[in-house]
Amino acid sequence: MSIKTIILAAGQGTRMRSSRPKVLHEIADKALLQHVYETSAALENNQIFIIYGHGGDTVKHTLSRLNAGWIEQKQQLGTGHAVQQAIHHVEDADTVLILYGDVPLLKLQTIQTLLQKVSLASLALLTVNLDDPTGYGRIVRDKDHAVVKNRGTKGRQRSRAADQGRQYRYPGLQRQPTETMVVTFEQ
Repeated sequence: MSIKTIILAAGQGTRMRSSRPKVLHEIADKALLQHVYETSAALENNQIFIIYGHGGDTVKHTLSRLNAGWIEQKQQLGTGHAVQQAIHHVEDADTVLILYGDVPLLKLQTIQTLLQKVSLASLALLTVNLDDPTGYGRIVRDKDHAVVKNRGTKGRQRSRAADQGRQYRYPGLQRQPTETMVVTFEQ
């Protein structure tokens, strides 16, 4: 399986109330984006692309040592638009993994489990059941557990998991998924 990982690192991070790009904030002496990159770099047969935008020169300069394709999102027009910036690097036979540059605690084993569930005819959507989901968007499922919509915490904010599922369907890919596999981890 050939994997193309697209790491989204263009967001402004307004909730962090900092002028520093959110993906450069540190945990354990490393930028959030570096943690995400290192986890995804451990996957075999994987090519990584980082979509940068807000504070882009700083992000790219600070982490230029990462062995990734750097793609600028000149206008921040949403998550799907960010993914579109890398789509010309994706072949129909590739498995596309979309990660957020500000989610540093995602484990390699979790990503591997997700990738095992996906095929050329499907997309896999990672969700989690939390005891207290305050502040997170929601995935709404029907009686058969199929994803029917997402519900944000307020206004137009959407669940990250739902956004990941929708990113796969847009012009540019010849192959479109015919089924969705939902992988849910319990807290």
